[in-house]
Amino acid sequence: MLRPAIACLILALVPALAPVEGRGAPPADAGRGELVAVTLNIWHDQENWPARLAMICDSLRALRPDVVFLQEILQKEGLPNQAETLADSLGYAWMFVSVDPPGAPKRYGNAILTRLPILGTHEVKLRPLDDYRVAGHARLQAGARTLDAYVTHLHHTLEGDTIRARQVEDLLAFIDTTRAPGAALLLGGDFNAAPDTPN
Repeated sequence: MLRPAIACLILALVPALAPVEGRGAPPADAGRGELVAVTLNIWHDQENWPARLAMICDSLRALRPDVVFLQEILQKEGLPNQAETLADSLGYAWMFVSVDPPGAPKRYGNAILTRLPILGTHEVKLRPLDDYRVAGHARLQAGARTLDAYVTHLHHTLEGDTIRARQVEDLLAFIDTTRAPGAALLLGGDFNAAPDTPN
C-alpha cells in the first residue's frame, strides 16, 4: 500500500488562527493556540500519482495544517501544477516557485499551501544555478501575528556537503532580506541531510 510520508511540526506561535478570508466559518480548531505545519516531498508524478494524490489529500484533511510546504512539484503537458491541484482540493491558498520560467512547457519546484491569508511572496534561485534549486517565501497573516514562511529543497547527493552549505548561505541571505521585523519565522523543506549533518 502506498503511504505518503508526512512530517508534522507543531509550534505555539499564535493565540488563535484566522481562516483564509472568504473561505467560510473559522475552523473548529481555530482557538487551539498553535500553528500546525507539514512538509512533504511529493516525488512529482512517480508511482501512480492519482492514487498518491488521493492519499495525500486524505492525510492533509485529517491533519488540518495551517501551512503545507511541498517539494518536487511538477507541472507539464497533461499534468496541471500539482500544488494548485492539492490547494484546490483542500480549499487552501497557494504559491509556487521554480527555476523554470512561467510559460515553460515543464516547470519543477516547491510550493506553500496555507489556510492563512497570503500577504506577499518572493523567490530566489540557489547556487550553483545548474543545480536547479529555488527557495520561496510567503508572508502570512496568522491572527494578530505576521508569519514569514519559507520553503526549499537542497542538493541531494551524499558528497554534496559543499553545495548544500552554499545553498544554505543563499537561503539565510534571502531570509535576512525578506523577513519582516518582528515576524515569526517558519522554514520547511527537503534538506537532504540529517539534522546533525555539518552542512
